[in-house]
Amino acid sequence: MRERKKTVRLDKKNFDDIICCPGGAELKRNDLKGPLDNTVDWRAYMIEKGMEGIIEYDEGEAVGFVEYMPAEDVPLPIIAPGAAVLMCFHWVKPSMSEKEHLNSERELVKKAVEMTSDSFTGMATLAWDHPIHFPISMMKALGFKEIEKDAHLSLMWYEHEDENVESPEMFETEFEPRDLSSEGKLAIDQAYSNRCPFSINNSRKYEKWIQEIDDTRIEHEIYNIDTREEALKYSVSPWGWEWLFLNGRRIETFRLEKEDMIENVKKELERTE
Repeated sequence: MRERKKTVRLDKKNFDDIICCPGGAELKRNDLKGPLDNTVDWRAYMIEKGMEGIIEYDEGEAVGFVEYMPAEDVPLPIIAPGAAVLMCFHWVKPSMSEKEHLNSERELVKKAVEMTSDSFTGMATLAWDHPIHFPISMMKALGFKEIEKDAHLSLMWYEHEDENVESPEMFETEFEPRDLSSEGKLAIDQAYSNRCPFSINNSRKYEKWIQEIDDTRIEHEIYNIDTREEALKYSVSPWGWEWLFLNGRRIETFRLEKEDMIENVKKELERTE
Protein backbone atom coordinates (compact mmCIF):
# COMPACT_ATOMS: atom_id res chain seq x y z
CA MET A 1 0.00 0.00 0.00
CA ARG A 2 1.44 3.36 -1.03
CA GLU A 3 2.06 5.92 1.67
CA ARG A 4 -0.54 8.68 1.30
CA LYS A 5 1.57 11.69 2.27
CA LYS A 6 5.32 12.05 2.56
CA THR A 7 7.81 14.92 2.85
CA VAL A 8 11.41 14.37 1.72
CA ARG A 9 14.45 16.62 1.41
CA LEU A 10 15.50 17.62 -2.07
CA ASP A 11 18.67 15.80 -3.16
CA LYS A 12 20.63 14.56 -6.17
CA LYS A 13 18.45 11.46 -6.47
CA ASN A 14 14.98 12.97 -6.43
CA PHE A 15 15.19 16.53 -7.82
CA ASP A 16 13.74 15.46 -11.17
CA ASP A 17 10.53 14.50 -9.33
CA ILE A 18 9.72 18.20 -8.97
CA ILE A 19 6.31 18.92 -10.45
CA CYS A 20 7.58 21.30 -13.16
CA CYS A 21 10.12 18.81 -14.55
CA PRO A 22 9.15 16.44 -17.39
CA GLY A 23 6.65 13.87 -16.13
CA GLY A 24 5.65 16.07 -13.20
CA ALA A 25 2.10 17.01 -12.23
CA GLU A 26 2.48 20.59 -13.51
CA LEU A 27 3.42 19.49 -17.01
CA LYS A 28 0.78 16.78 -17.18
CA ARG A 29 -1.95 19.40 -17.08
CA ASN A 30 -0.27 21.89 -19.44
CA ASP A 31 0.67 21.42 -23.09
CA LEU A 32 4.09 23.04 -23.07
CA LYS A 33 6.67 22.89 -25.88
CA GLY A 34 10.44 23.23 -26.13
CA PRO A 35 13.44 21.53 -24.48
CA LEU A 36 11.69 20.97 -21.15
CA ASP A 37 14.42 18.56 -20.01
CA ASN A 38 16.48 21.72 -19.42
CA THR A 39 14.55 22.17 -16.17
CA VAL A 40 16.25 19.01 -14.91
CA ASP A 41 19.73 20.10 -16.04
CA TRP A 42 19.24 23.50 -14.39
CA ARG A 43 18.33 21.90 -11.06
CA ALA A 44 21.27 19.52 -11.22
CA TYR A 45 23.54 22.56 -11.58
CA MET A 46 21.78 24.45 -8.79
CA ILE A 47 22.11 21.51 -6.39
CA GLU A 48 25.85 21.51 -7.06
CA LYS A 49 25.82 25.22 -6.14
CA GLY A 50 24.06 24.54 -2.85
CA MET A 51 20.34 24.49 -3.59
CA GLU A 52 18.22 22.71 -0.98
CA GLY A 53 14.53 22.19 -0.38
CA ILE A 54 11.78 19.65 0.04
CA ILE A 55 9.35 17.69 -2.11
CA GLU A 56 5.85 16.75 -0.93
CA TYR A 57 4.33 13.49 -2.16
CA ASP A 58 0.72 12.32 -2.09
CA GLU A 59 0.07 8.65 -2.89
CA GLY A 60 3.47 8.35 -4.50
CA GLU A 61 3.18 11.40 -6.76
CA ALA A 62 5.05 14.66 -6.14
CA VAL A 63 2.51 17.45 -5.66
CA GLY A 64 4.56 20.27 -4.15
CA PHE A 65 8.08 21.60 -3.69
CA VAL A 66 10.10 24.48 -2.29
CA GLU A 67 13.66 25.50 -3.24
CA TYR A 68 16.18 27.79 -1.55
CA MET A 69 19.95 28.32 -1.64
CA PRO A 70 22.75 30.54 -0.30
CA ALA A 71 22.42 34.17 -1.38
CA GLU A 72 25.99 34.19 -2.70
CA ASP A 73 25.06 31.82 -5.55
CA VAL A 74 21.32 32.29 -6.01
CA PRO A 75 20.21 33.24 -9.55
CA LEU A 76 18.23 36.24 -8.28
CA PRO A 77 19.35 39.88 -7.92
CA ILE A 78 19.36 39.83 -4.11
CA ILE A 79 22.33 40.90 -1.99
CA ALA A 80 22.16 39.12 1.39
CA PRO A 81 25.52 37.71 2.59
CA GLY A 82 25.11 34.77 4.95
CA ALA A 83 21.41 34.40 4.24
CA ALA A 84 19.33 31.88 2.37
CA VAL A 85 17.12 32.98 -0.52
CA LEU A 86 13.75 31.38 -1.15
CA MET A 87 13.61 30.68 -4.87
CA CYS A 88 10.51 28.85 -6.04
CA PHE A 89 7.63 26.99 -4.44
CA HIS A 90 4.47 25.53 -5.86
CA TRP A 91 1.71 23.06 -5.11
CA VAL A 92 -0.43 21.30 -7.71
CA LYS A 93 -3.60 19.47 -6.85
CA PRO A 94 -6.64 20.31 -9.01
CA SER A 95 -9.16 19.10 -6.43
CA MET A 96 -8.03 21.75 -3.92
CA SER A 97 -9.76 25.06 -3.37
CA GLU A 98 -7.71 28.25 -3.74
CA LYS A 99 -7.60 28.58 0.06
CA GLU A 100 -6.36 25.01 0.51
CA HIS A 101 -3.78 25.56 -2.23
CA LEU A 102 -2.40 28.68 -0.53
CA ASN A 103 -2.39 26.95 2.85
CA SER A 104 -0.33 24.10 1.38
CA GLU A 105 2.17 26.51 -0.16
CA ARG A 106 2.41 28.47 3.08
CA GLU A 107 3.30 25.26 4.92
CA LEU A 108 6.02 24.55 2.35
CA VAL A 109 7.59 27.97 2.89
CA LYS A 110 7.27 27.63 6.67
CA LYS A 111 9.21 24.37 6.56
CA ALA A 112 11.90 25.98 4.40
CA VAL A 113 12.29 28.84 6.90
CA GLU A 114 12.66 26.35 9.73
CA MET A 115 15.25 24.33 7.78
CA THR A 116 17.48 27.40 7.40
CA SER A 117 17.45 28.49 11.05
CA ASP A 118 20.73 26.76 12.00
CA SER A 119 22.79 27.49 8.88
CA PHE A 120 21.77 30.97 7.72
CA THR A 121 21.26 34.41 9.21
CA GLY A 122 17.79 34.58 7.73
CA MET A 123 15.80 34.13 4.54
CA ALA A 124 15.20 36.68 1.78
CA THR A 125 12.84 36.38 -1.16
CA LEU A 126 10.91 38.26 -3.82
CA ALA A 127 7.13 38.33 -3.41
CA TRP A 128 4.37 39.60 -5.68
CA ASP A 129 1.53 42.01 -5.10
CA HIS A 130 -0.80 39.23 -6.23
CA PRO A 131 -3.38 37.15 -4.35
CA ILE A 132 -2.03 33.71 -5.28
CA HIS A 133 1.32 34.02 -7.10
CA PHE A 134 4.13 34.26 -4.52
CA PRO A 135 1.86 36.65 -2.54
CA ILE A 136 3.27 39.36 -0.29
CA SER A 137 0.41 38.69 2.11
CA MET A 138 1.57 35.08 2.58
CA MET A 139 5.11 36.16 3.39
CA LYS A 140 3.90 38.72 5.90
CA ALA A 141 1.73 36.09 7.57
CA LEU A 142 4.86 33.94 8.00
CA GLY A 143 6.78 36.78 9.65
CA PHE A 144 8.65 38.23 6.65
CA LYS A 145 9.18 42.00 6.59
CA GLU A 146 8.86 44.09 3.42
CA ILE A 147 12.25 45.74 2.80
CA GLU A 148 11.80 47.50 -0.53
CA LYS A 149 9.30 47.57 -3.38
CA ASP A 150 9.62 47.80 -7.16
CA ALA A 151 6.28 47.91 -8.99
CA HIS A 152 4.53 44.58 -8.23
CA LEU A 153 7.61 43.05 -6.56
CA SER A 154 8.70 43.33 -2.94
CA LEU A 155 11.95 42.21 -1.34
CA MET A 156 10.99 40.32 1.83
CA TRP A 157 13.17 39.39 4.79
CA TYR A 158 12.87 36.89 7.64
CA GLU A 159 15.64 37.34 10.20
CA HIS A 160 16.47 34.40 12.45
CA GLU A 161 16.52 35.14 16.16
CA ASP A 162 19.46 36.97 17.72
CA GLU A 163 21.30 37.40 14.44
CA ASN A 164 21.07 41.22 14.30
CA VAL A 165 22.36 41.34 10.72
CA GLU A 166 21.90 43.88 7.96
CA SER A 167 18.76 43.58 5.89
CA PRO A 168 19.12 42.36 2.28
CA GLU A 169 18.94 44.68 -0.72
CA MET A 170 18.16 44.43 -4.39
CA PHE A 171 20.94 44.59 -6.94
CA GLU A 172 20.74 47.79 -8.94
CA THR A 173 19.35 47.45 -12.45
CA GLU A 174 22.16 46.88 -14.95
CA PHE A 175 20.83 45.76 -18.33
CA GLU A 176 20.03 48.41 -20.93
CA PRO A 177 17.91 47.14 -23.83
CA ARG A 178 18.96 48.20 -27.29
CA ASP A 179 17.23 50.88 -29.36
CA LEU A 180 18.10 50.72 -33.05
CA SER A 181 15.29 52.96 -34.29
CA SER A 182 17.78 55.65 -35.37
CA GLU A 183 19.30 53.07 -37.72
CA GLY A 184 15.94 52.09 -39.18
CA LYS A 185 16.01 48.77 -37.35
CA LEU A 186 14.06 47.02 -34.61
CA ALA A 187 16.03 45.53 -31.73
CA ILE A 188 14.14 42.77 -29.95
CA ASP A 189 15.72 41.78 -26.65
CA GLN A 190 14.20 38.74 -25.03
CA ALA A 191 15.09 36.75 -21.89
CA TYR A 192 14.01 33.44 -20.41
CA SER A 193 15.21 30.87 -17.91
CA ASN A 194 15.57 27.10 -18.04
CA ARG A 195 14.41 26.94 -14.40
CA CYS A 196 10.79 27.18 -15.55
CA PRO A 197 8.98 25.11 -18.20
CA PHE A 198 6.55 27.97 -18.86
CA SER A 199 9.47 30.30 -19.57
CA ILE A 200 11.00 27.77 -21.97
CA ASN A 201 7.66 27.34 -23.72
CA ASN A 202 7.12 31.10 -24.02
CA SER A 203 10.63 31.73 -25.32
CA ARG A 204 10.25 29.23 -28.14
CA LYS A 205 6.79 30.59 -28.94
CA TYR A 206 7.95 34.21 -29.16
CA GLU A 207 10.94 33.22 -31.25
CA LYS A 208 8.68 31.42 -33.72
CA TRP A 209 6.30 34.37 -33.97
CA ILE A 210 9.14 36.79 -34.64
CA GLN A 211 10.61 34.51 -37.32
CA GLU A 212 7.23 34.36 -39.03
CA ILE A 213 7.19 38.17 -39.36
CA ASP A 214 10.32 37.74 -41.51
CA ASP A 215 11.53 41.35 -41.68
CA THR A 216 15.22 42.04 -42.33
CA ARG A 217 15.06 45.13 -40.12
CA ILE A 218 14.60 42.98 -37.01
CA GLU A 219 17.66 42.14 -34.89
CA HIS A 220 16.60 39.58 -32.31
CA GLU A 221 18.70 38.59 -29.28
CA ILE A 222 17.78 35.98 -26.67
CA TYR A 223 19.41 35.98 -23.22
CA ASN A 224 19.53 33.12 -20.72
CA ILE A 225 19.00 33.99 -17.06
CA ASP A 226 20.02 30.73 -15.40
CA THR A 227 22.95 31.64 -13.15
CA ARG A 228 23.66 34.33 -10.58
CA GLU A 229 26.03 36.04 -12.96
CA GLU A 230 23.30 36.21 -15.62
CA ALA A 231 20.68 37.34 -13.09
CA LEU A 232 22.86 40.33 -12.21
CA LYS A 233 24.08 41.07 -15.73
CA TYR A 234 20.58 41.11 -17.21
CA SER A 235 18.85 42.77 -14.28
CA VAL A 236 15.87 44.93 -15.25
CA SER A 237 13.18 46.75 -13.28
CA PRO A 238 10.89 45.26 -12.14
CA TRP A 239 13.03 42.15 -12.06
CA GLY A 240 12.15 38.92 -13.82
CA TRP A 241 13.85 36.07 -15.60
CA GLU A 242 11.45 36.48 -18.52
CA TRP A 243 11.16 39.82 -20.31
CA LEU A 244 10.77 41.33 -23.78
CA PHE A 245 11.87 44.73 -25.13
CA LEU A 246 11.17 46.23 -28.55
CA ASN A 247 13.67 49.04 -29.21
CA GLY A 248 13.93 49.61 -25.49
CA ARG A 249 10.16 49.53 -24.83
CA ARG A 250 9.10 46.77 -22.47
CA ILE A 251 6.24 44.53 -23.61
CA GLU A 252 4.07 42.76 -21.04
CA THR A 253 4.52 39.01 -21.58
CA PHE A 254 1.86 37.78 -19.18
CA ARG A 255 -0.67 35.95 -21.37
CA LEU A 256 0.85 37.52 -24.48
CA GLU A 257 -0.95 36.31 -27.62
CA LYS A 258 0.45 36.03 -31.13
CA GLU A 259 -1.79 38.81 -32.49
CA ASP A 260 -0.57 41.19 -29.77
CA MET A 261 3.06 40.34 -30.46
CA ILE A 262 2.68 40.93 -34.20
CA GLU A 263 0.84 44.21 -33.63
CA ASN A 264 3.53 45.47 -31.26
CA VAL A 265 6.32 44.53 -33.66
CA LYS A 266 4.61 46.15 -36.63
CA LYS A 267 4.04 49.38 -34.67
CA GLU A 268 7.70 49.53 -33.73
CA LEU A 269 8.76 48.86 -37.31
CA GLU A 270 6.55 51.75 -38.46
CA ARG A 271 8.35 54.06 -36.01
CA THR A 272 11.68 53.25 -37.68
CA GLU A 273 10.52 54.35 -41.13
